[in-house]
Amino acid sequence: MSEKVFIKQISFCLVLTLLACCFMTRPVSALIEDENPSLPILSFDTSDVLSYSTYISDYKSENLSKVSSYAKAVEYSNADNANIETRKDKEDVLWWDGKSGSIIWKINISEAALYNIELTFAPLTDSVDLITQMQIDGSVLFPEMSKLYFQKYWKNSDVGIRVDGNGNQLTPEQEPVTSFMSQVAIDNSGVNIEPYLVYLSAGEHQITMNAPGQELLISKIGFSAPESTVSYKDYYKKSDEDGKNKDIIYVQGEDALLKSTNSIVPKSDRANAEMTPTDPYKNILNYIGGSNWSEPGQTIIWEFDVKEEGYYRFGARYKQNEVINGESWRWLKIDGKTPFEEAKSLRFSYSAKWEYYTFSGDEEYYFWLDKGKHELSLTVTLGDLAKYYDEFSKIVNILGDEYIKIVMITGENPDVGRDYELFKQIPGFEDTLKECNKRIQSLVKDIQTSTGKRGSQYIAAMKNMSRVLDSMIDKPYNAQYYVKDYYSNYTSLCSWTYEMKSMPLAIDEIQFIPKGQSIDDEKANFFESIWFGFRRVLYSFTKDYVRNDNSNNETIRLWVNWGRDQTSILSSLIQDSFTPKTNINVKLEIVNASLVNGILAGNYPDVSLYLARTQPVNLGIRGALTDLTEFEDLPKVLERFQPGAEVPYMYNDKLYALPDTQSFYVMFYRTDVFEELNLKVPTTWQEFLHASTIIQRNNMQVYIPYTQITAANTVDAGVGCLNLYPTLMKQSGLSLYNNSLTATAIDSSKSAEVFKNLVEFYKNYDFLKEADFYNRFRVGSMPLGIAPYSTYMTLYSAAPEIKGRWSLACIPGNTNGNGTVAGAGTGCSIVKKSSHQKAAWEFLKWWTDEDTQTRYSKNVESVIGTLGRVMTSNVKALNNLSWDSNDLKQINEQWSRVSEIPEVPGSYYLSRSIDQAFWAVLNDGDNIQYTLTKWAEIADDEINKKIKEYS
Repeated sequence: MSEKVFIKQISFCLVLTLLACCFMTRPVSALIEDENPSLPILSFDTSDVLSYSTYISDYKSENLSKVSSYAKAVEYSNADNANIETRKDKEDVLWWDGKSGSIIWKINISEAALYNIELTFAPLTDSVDLITQMQIDGSVLFPEMSKLYFQKYWKNSDVGIRVDGNGNQLTPEQEPVTSFMSQVAIDNSGVNIEPYLVYLSAGEHQITMNAPGQELLISKIGFSAPESTVSYKDYYKKSDEDGKNKDIIYVQGEDALLKSTNSIVPKSDRANAEMTPTDPYKNILNYIGGSNWSEPGQTIIWEFDVKEEGYYRFGARYKQNEVINGESWRWLKIDGKTPFEEAKSLRFSYSAKWEYYTFSGDEEYYFWLDKGKHELSLTVTLGDLAKYYDEFSKIVNILGDEYIKIVMITGENPDVGRDYELFKQIPGFEDTLKECNKRIQSLVKDIQTSTGKRGSQYIAAMKNMSRVLDSMIDKPYNAQYYVKDYYSNYTSLCSWTYEMKSMPLAIDEIQFIPKGQSIDDEKANFFESIWFGFRRVLYSFTKDYVRNDNSNNETIRLWVNWGRDQTSILSSLIQDSFTPKTNINVKLEIVNASLVNGILAGNYPDVSLYLARTQPVNLGIRGALTDLTEFEDLPKVLERFQPGAEVPYMYNDKLYALPDTQSFYVMFYRTDVFEELNLKVPTTWQEFLHASTIIQRNNMQVYIPYTQITAANTVDAGVGCLNLYPTLMKQSGLSLYNNSLTATAIDSSKSAEVFKNLVEFYKNYDFLKEADFYNRFRVGSMPLGIAPYSTYMTLYSAAPEIKGRWSLACIPGNTNGNGTVAGAGTGCSIVKKSSHQKAAWEFLKWWTDEDTQTRYSKNVESVIGTLGRVMTSNVKALNNLSWDSNDLKQINEQWSRVSEIPEVPGSYYLSRSIDQAFWAVLNDGDNIQYTLTKWAEIADDEINKKIKEYS
């Protein structure tokens, strides 16, 4: 062979190699597209053609109706599968269980115009605002009509303000207003400040109301005339009125009559000498609001009395220290009506301390008040920011959809050395990025022009996002370089969809100042403030935070290591409910020590709450805890919980704790991604793996929880919440222990098969062993996953940008329909050395009771927010909390399938053994049967040793 021929052959081989490499380095999605042309490509329709803003823009020239038209609820024309009946109130009203069906009413409209949708109803449950879908003439006029919100109101309990043993005033419990109220449908997102409008022609129309998921009474339904307001210039009739001899009207913020959510409660600020009222020694309720009064639509109503009619101006002592360099907006109404247009936009500026606000524009604004009782309402609104927030939300949604499309091609960690041809593979990608960039830059300019520093923080986030988009557009072949930057800046924008519409405000005192008088803003001088602070600090060294009554009743000790808010709530419930009913005092002490430390030191409580899953049995077999089966009424008490909830706290027919919280896994999925990929919600593991395959082929991820054991408190949480192995064992009809609970049962061939399935999730299907599920689910790169059901409240409260785009369901079961899931939670116990056994038992019964658990959870939620919701073990108590009806149905269904794992002496070694075997098989490729046998023997040795030691 000549040298030239050899060179030609080598060159030819190199060319073939390069061509093959080029083919092999084509984007993964392109290869998949060739192999499976039917694979769906996410198209996410981000058009707002049918949104309310687009709908109403077609009717801007139409007049607002001046008349209202209603139908009596009992005069419905048709009821489809709705459980209803006529009941007598002041007049005939319609009762509806709200669980299913729909009701249709016919209403005659006298004039073609724009109307509000109005409902007069009385709520019969403590759940969230009334949420329902409505149709007009059989059509949903705009998407928001699929979930129309009608506000419910709350008030302070009739018990009034309670006082603890130290004289501290306690936050009053909140109870729902169950009387009839007329409410118009509103947009609770804050995008549309005004109530929804619908255009109706003259003639007969039908309105259909679908089941709201909660029980209620309906008096009437229909279309009301929208409120029409005039400018202050047209409202105010100039006069020479002199009100110098009139009294200033004072309204204390904490004395609010009604609130639109149970989280708005009176609070105490004892650090300021100028508060009204105040006390350096005691907690006095002296203001309302703050971070719990911040969401658009939230309303506070006060009642006040006017002794002399005339013109008054509005003033308030307030603090707004959370929206830095910004403003918090409120809509003011008197007796349910807006006095003039400017009253829709009260602006409370940022200040780190309490300030005085007077409502004014180019001039001072005055309200005419007739003699007699009136109502003042202040409603959270986005004001001028609403239009910016609307645009901001739309941009974030588009960017989120584009991120999912990018991830489908590149994955979350793209190879920067590959050309993914994003601009070719994603239809309209360049145009979308350019349009988003243009809209971001325009929005930044508009916000800066309108509000100046108000938008400084999220303006920076938008500018960073714009920079990333510029880089991707300018360098299309290197766009993959910026995917991680895209993700980080997009998540920043997501957080601002929550922050941007947060409008917190605290109110100490409201004043109506007669025309001609000056505001009453007397401040404490320097020496008064110093003296007040000195007495406050001195008192903190001489008094306990909580203490029992000084009466001669029997007293039990209770230790907690909770926060101050939770402890205060428990203390108030004890003094309000437990002690009066039982004549047993409770010495509630905040400690930073474990129960074990207290017992060993001889300084221990009588009762302990929220013990970790493994502790009751471990302490009980050592003689530290009381066997609760000694109490005759135990079987009746256990009826409060799901069947078997007591299993982890029982050993050798002795029960060492009652469950006070119970948690379990549920499945979360992104409905938008599932719709685009044409996936159905998996009910079996085969369906789950099929859905996972499709999701992963689109370079997205699926999450199955696995907690690596790195600390003792991880083991204490119990094996049921560490991974899915116990759940899979239960679904296969297997147990982690033998029947006598003297050894493990994880080394059988069937158990090994289940273990193999668990390992294959991470090995063959490449599921992530560790992941920030919340954030990845939020951005859509992990649209399917299993997590504790407490994750629901995090997503519900802190991820508003995906509202309506996700849901939850029961975790998959086996093909035989077994959908059992292992549980988790905590227990409450009695210390055996306690000399107050019966009194302590009375406390445990009270603590786990439906009423106590409901009140405690609601009170915690009212102070901390929905993220503080307690995962109570009491079935009825959980159902008494404010849930979306459809989500509650899924939670209850999954809860009914919980099967608890028993705890035995030395059970902590089972958790460790499963963990060690998992990593040995996954990382080192060890034989499953051999590894399980090895670690089962190790666990069995420890269990046998502990059984002998404590038998």
